[in-house]
Amino acid sequence: MSSIDPIRRLKEIARDVQQIPVQNVPRSMDKVFLICINTYKSFQINTGSSPIMDAFNLARIIKQRGYQVFFIYNPHASIFMQYFGAFLEGTDNHLIFMYIGRATGVQDLNGDETDGVDEALVFDDGVIIDDDLVNCLVHFKNPNSRLTLVTDAAYKDTIWDMQEK
Repeated sequence: MSSIDPIRRLKEIARDVQQIPVQNVPRSMDKVFLICINTYKSFQINTGSSPIMDAFNLARIIKQRGYQVFFIYNPHASIFMQYFGAFLEGTDNHLIFMYIGRATGVQDLNGDETDGVDEALVFDDGVIIDDDLVNCLVHFKNPNSRLTLVTDAAYKDTIWDMQEK
């Protein structure tokens, strides 16, 4: 895979959601695998092509099991949240969501964290804290569908902080 552009290879088995206007994301999909891949444009935190290759390998396996596979690559945080909500809402049976990138902790501003730290996904233009991720899940998830959350990000705590939701 090293001699072939990894994004081009991923596009052979998965659709790039940024090529679909968010309002055109299908509203009735049976089984979906959505991958958010952050390799980062900043030199200081760039992760290279390994995350794309990880996404490709898992996408190939999941696609063989009858899932529609989509990916979003290096999105802005707000763009990611729009697509994430659309896929939560539009999946009827089972949505597998995988985040590949970095995670971090930021100061808890609303007092809901016992350790004073909100966990967050890292994007080139900022972070999305766990509170906002869970609120998106609560607001948009199709109540009839199952949801599997997978995070490939080196961090000490869980990103999906849902004990009270």
